[in-house]
Amino acid sequence: MAINTVVGLFSVIALFFAIQPDKLTSNFAFLPLIFILLVNALICILVYKNSFKALRFSTWFYVFQIFSFETERLSFYFNTGLQFTLSWSIGDSSFSTNFAVIAIWVLLYVALRSVKEQS
Repeated sequence: MAINTVVGLFSVIALFFAIQPDKLTSNFAFLPLIFILLVNALICILVYKNSFKALRFSTWFYVFQIFSFETERLSFYFNTGLQFTLSWSIGDSSFSTNFAVIAIWVLLYVALRSVKEQS
């Protein structure tokens, strides 16, 4: 999870410096990405401090990062970090699945089950 956060932070910084300074409206596009990175970093810290609620929340948080959907006018995704995607395109729309997040989710699910079994 921490690697996913660090990769996401570097990608947001690279995108920020790639934007031309005269396009102020483009800078507001970073607010959702920064929010997702902050939530991801907070989850990493709380899981490191052995918070069971954070572990449970992180499994659901990563479920939302598995899939993304894009059309000409609409884009829906929560992927900010490490991405190994498989995309399908049908006409003007595309659907992507992030396999790196699936691997992280499986690890979190196994950890959550082992914590439940111990208590």
